Amino acid sequence: MSKTVSPFLNDEYAYALELFLAFTIVDDFDLAKVCADFWCWFTSGLCREVPPQLFEMRIKLHANFLSRLRHVLIGIISQPHDVIFIDQLKVTEKTHGIDIIDLYYIRRETLIYLTRLDEQDMIHNIEEELKRQLGDGFCAVKLSKLCYAIGAISGVLPNDLERLLMGKIVCKLIDFMRYINEELRHIACVTFLSIAMKCRCTFVIWHPTEPGPFLEYMLVNIKGITSKLTQYQHDIVYKAIGYMIMAQQDDSLQRKSLEQLLAIPNHLWREIVKTIQLKQSVLIDLQVLTFLQKVLKTNIAVCESLGTVFHTQIGLIYWDMLAIYRFLSENITKTVARSSLKALDCNIIKKSVETKREILALFSTFVRRCKNSPDLLSCIFPSLLGTVLFDYQENVASAKESLILTLITDIVTVMEPIFSNRVPSILDAILMPTLQIILEDRMVFPEHFLCYFRLLLVLITKWCPIVLQIPDIQLKLTVDSIQWAIQNSLRDIGKIGLDTLKALMIMAAKSPDHVAQPFFRKYYMCIIEHLLAVVMNNNQIYIVGFEPYAEIFCVLFQMCEDSITVPLNDYNSSQSNTEFVFSHIGSCLHRHYDNMTLDQIRLITKGFFNFNADPIRMKGHLKDLLVHIRIHHANDPSDLYLNELETEIMVDEERKSAVCALILITFAYACDIIVHVKSDTDEKFSAQVTASNGKKSDKISYKAEIYLVTLNLQVILDGIGRVTYKVGDDLKPVQKDRQGAICKGECAPL
Repeated sequence: MSKTVSPFLNDEYAYALELFLAFTIVDDFDLAKVCADFWCWFTSGLCREVPPQLFEMRIKLHANFLSRLRHVLIGIISQPHDVIFIDQLKVTEKTHGIDIIDLYYIRRETLIYLTRLDEQDMIHNIEEELKRQLGDGFCAVKLSKLCYAIGAISGVLPNDLERLLMGKIVCKLIDFMRYINEELRHIACVTFLSIAMKCRCTFVIWHPTEPGPFLEYMLVNIKGITSKLTQYQHDIVYKAIGYMIMAQQDDSLQRKSLEQLLAIPNHLWREIVKTIQLKQSVLIDLQVLTFLQKVLKTNIAVCESLGTVFHTQIGLIYWDMLAIYRFLSENITKTVARSSLKALDCNIIKKSVETKREILALFSTFVRRCKNSPDLLSCIFPSLLGTVLFDYQENVASAKESLILTLITDIVTVMEPIFSNRVPSILDAILMPTLQIILEDRMVFPEHFLCYFRLLLVLITKWCPIVLQIPDIQLKLTVDSIQWAIQNSLRDIGKIGLDTLKALMIMAAKSPDHVAQPFFRKYYMCIIEHLLAVVMNNNQIYIVGFEPYAEIFCVLFQMCEDSITVPLNDYNSSQSNTEFVFSHIGSCLHRHYDNMTLDQIRLITKGFFNFNADPIRMKGHLKDLLVHIRIHHANDPSDLYLNELETEIMVDEERKSAVCALILITFAYACDIIVHVKSDTDEKFSAQVTASNGKKSDKISYKAEIYLVTLNLQVILDGIGRVTYKVGDDLKPVQKDRQGAICKGECAPL
């Protein structure tokens, strides 16, 4: 650095700075990194190292270089690490290049120092770069870099200057919206939406230096601002203004602003409705339907940003939308009845279907945005639900809208408290029509399949007892549809089928016994058999992955031990459910896979029970099952793996036995009772609990069946009265705690 403080820079020093400025714009990463490090060190030195009395002089000496450096960095700043724009593919992708991240943060730090050294010059450079984008100087890449530069210095400027800069940027964006370049208009609209979402409060405040809040300017000039925009860009601007209106604190101001914002679309809507009232046949005019779609799309955009404030607008157009929806639906049905399914390919029917979808999308958006205010929906809920359900039930399969299922799902989610009595009627309206579509071809309507199961998942989660009490025919079809979904070759459908089945079994276990137990008795074994068949289809399980299957198997085999009290064996009700399921699965495996030995089948079946508390180990067990299925040679060396598997199962059985025994003995200790333990079979023992006075009582009688592979169980009461357990080789004598509770152990080696 030069040691002189004269008004002129040393020639060699100035030449060196010129060289660094020239090197900075060279497209070479290594050189760019060196230059970035230098400028960061240089600008930080100007900010920190200069004594206060020399600061202004140093800034004046370097003003020209610093201004040019600001211009250069604004044009070359690298993109943030989370977004990289690939010009050829027109996509954004994630990247984690350490060098690129470092370069961005170094240049960002330099821009911050440059902003602190001269705020006005930084604003001037940004404004000049914005002006260059007009006319022939537009470049999407340069405009993107300018946005990154503005984001880099966010929060560095004083509030007044930053608000002033933001105002100028927004005004320039509005100018870009009127420009002929399509790409520039799109970038301007998207950027304006981002600013409106994050700085909405700034636009509704009346600053002393301005004639009024910026929101008022937008509302007054909305027609001119959006005159050259496409429909998509037009809706983005309306959505952005909706966020600004949402920032207003006064409800009356919000209603007034909303009315002003939608004045043009509402005027067009009223004109169309008047024409329809005079002559309904105009609804089969392509131009009228196009205008309707434009108005509906604008309403959807505003509803997404406004939320519950939009209820006043819905109130204005609600009944008209329902009437239009009914007419279009009836017209589609009549046209298809006259001309067969080929009528769905004609332009007017396609346009009618698109208009119906926009109406459904608006209702669905409003319902989702009002999730915290269900009272707003109570007045429109009955007529809306009746209209869309009738349409879905009566229309031909190709004309059924999956958006109806999405809308009903949203309504069910939001209006849970007042919805329980309508669950049977909803299932009646959607179950058979949807299943007819599925039965015709399970691959033609995947969107209907997905939306149906999303709705079914919500109904099961919230009202499982009601779902389980629907007529037997409907319940069987519901279970069958879940099984069809599980074996579907599309991953999303298979995954949601497993999720629905898992929710059904979990919620059924929590339902009252008079509802749950008949369901388990009728469908539990069918579900297990179907799942095993799907798993053993080697191609099917890889579509969804092992994890969802492991989770549902854990749930099913836990329920067999804990939740299902009704006998599953119709021919021998005295047989325990675990014994029946164990033997049934073993028989199925032996019948279909005669290459597997009895030891393999026994260990595989036991693994389902012993790993049912650990989805990770159940996942490994399923993989082991597939390995055994693929083995077709009796002398295969993989039989050596059985020893490891058997050891692992024994450890799990010891753990489960110990936990069950601990629960049993804890109960005995708390109630001052005697526990007699004796062996029943090769792998079980039973425990009969009797009161300490020798009298048996139905209320106290207790029997537990516990899988056990250890020699015997020793129960020890520690010094503070807590019950602990230990597995040992020798049977210890009866032990007595300080309160006199007696625990007897009589167990022969297994």
